[in-house]
Amino acid sequence: MIDTATPTSDIIWLAGLLEGEGAFDVSKGAYPRVRLAMTDRDTVERAAALMGCKVRLSYHGKPASPTWHAEVTGSRASVIMQAILPHMGARRSQQIAKALSVEAFRTQPDARSSLPGPSIGVFYD
Repeated sequence: MIDTATPTSDIIWLAGLLEGEGAFDVSKGAYPRVRLAMTDRDTVERAAALMGCKVRLSYHGKPASPTWHAEVTGSRASVIMQAILPHMGARRSQQIAKALSVEAFRTQPDARSSLPGPSIGVFYD
């Protein structure tokens, strides 16, 4: 799993892989997500080990090959995005920035009170 002890070479390898084969988005409208899908099991297993997640397999019938998937969501995805961001191209950097901004808004202490408009309360007799 990516942390401060992870070798820079592993972070750069993961960044390169995700630049070409990864997806960065927001799950359930609030949680950053990193996804990878490939037909090369060994590559997905190495990426999954670095991301701290499991590998799953999906079949799509012939002529498609079986596809291996790795996915991480939430704070772990946020850590991965922050670690690889300096090594990403413009388009992926933009996707990561968007996902991280949703995470930052969701986790700020008064996120709901910072929404525009008046506060709506429930009144009972």
